[in-house]
Amino acid sequence: MSERALRFTLATLLGVSACGEAGGAPVINGISPLRAYSDFAVLMAIKAEFRPELVVDIAAESASYDDGTIHAWLVGETPGLPSAVSLGTTAWNGIDTYLVTVPQGTAPGLYAVRVDAPNGRSTTLHGAFEELGADTFSPLLFVQRPSATDTLGANTAATAGMTGTSFTGMIFVDDDPGHLREVDWWTSDNIYGSCPLLPLQLDTMAPPSQISCKPDFMIAPLPDGLTGPVPFSFHVVAIDVSGQMASQDVTLSVAPIPVVDSFEGPIGALAGLQQFVVHGRYFFPGSQAFIDGVPLMGDTVGGDRLDDQTIVGLTPPRSVPNTVLVEVRNPGLTPVGVGRAAAAFRYLAPPQPRIVEPSVGPTSGAILVTIAGNDLTSDVSISFGLTQETAQPMCIISYVAGDKVTGYPPPGQGTVSIWATNPVTGTGVFAGAFTYSDDAVDGGAVPSPPPCPAATTP
Repeated sequence: MSERALRFTLATLLGVSACGEAGGAPVINGISPLRAYSDFAVLMAIKAEFRPELVVDIAAESASYDDGTIHAWLVGETPGLPSAVSLGTTAWNGIDTYLVTVPQGTAPGLYAVRVDAPNGRSTTLHGAFEELGADTFSPLLFVQRPSATDTLGANTAATAGMTGTSFTGMIFVDDDPGHLREVDWWTSDNIYGSCPLLPLQLDTMAPPSQISCKPDFMIAPLPDGLTGPVPFSFHVVAIDVSGQMASQDVTLSVAPIPVVDSFEGPIGALAGLQQFVVHGRYFFPGSQAFIDGVPLMGDTVGGDRLDDQTIVGLTPPRSVPNTVLVEVRNPGLTPVGVGRAAAAFRYLAPPQPRIVEPSVGPTSGAILVTIAGNDLTSDVSISFGLTQETAQPMCIISYVAGDKVTGYPPPGQGTVSIWATNPVTGTGVFAGAFTYSDDAVDGGAVPSPPPCPAATTP
């Protein structure tokens, strides 16, 4: 030290009077870890309320704390233990923590921790640390996912190409009070990986004692044409810093995810309860069909599986019209295997005529009318009458668009309603929409061929 450098103890820094008082004893607030194995040197963090000696270099106009002025010891509190085990060089974090080292091979037993401060005072924290001796215990290893009861869902070569199917597992390892050195895993598809050993212990930055790990791996595409699951395995090995090892082998299976090729009928009524047939592949026992996330109805929830390629059921009801997905799910797969149809299914309300032009015509029906509304598609029939049962069909009909129809009304008398019927989605009515009157203004020439024939009485 330069002759112009001065050292100041804690008492000097606190401005203690010149009566010879050297300052109080240090205060220890805690240590970490509280116990450890002796197979290796262990870093220990001591929380304390005092500082190393301050060195002020007047010439260099600098100041620094000397960590070497703090000394820490283990003091045996069990008969036969050493009275003082040096904890080596002290490293201070500049706030309240001192990092020391418990030597490898320290005799097992209960120890106090003693700290010597720069002012010559000491403090002992009794029963603070337990040395456990050699580590003879393997880490506790739990593979929570996948489990031996799982069947993992995977795509086939035809549906996935060469990309495979991703899966996320769950591993938990506990080596307290030791520290983990590595956790490795691999699959029967020759996919390998390691779990990151994070977070490090906060005070000492030592490897963790416990970790949770979510390994992500790919399942190779399965061969096409499978009729059931095939074997699969997942392996994990955990090793701690003492060399103790734990392993777990999970033997399970993989099976193809359902594939939906088509379904019968692109539209359905809001009321539901229409027969619905789904075609595809890999519909194994337990597979269910869904429309917009709701299972098909029938004797079996999700529909009746006729074979590996067919599920039959009834459409579930829906409150509003919409275009929705058709899926087949296999709840027996982990995660649930879901196959979706490329085409969408449409829930439609009954067709609804809303405008008719002209709204008056001759009793012969010899007038061309245009009817507009909602969902007036080519499979919708239009009829005129007082009731749906007595209504007569429009003839020479032409569907201009999905919301407009032209044609000739049947012969009739008085004011009648217009009925629009879709054999799937139901019937809508435009009440009192058309009036027959031979006094009406000419609305068009008599067509050729003639307009609709007169109604016949049974």
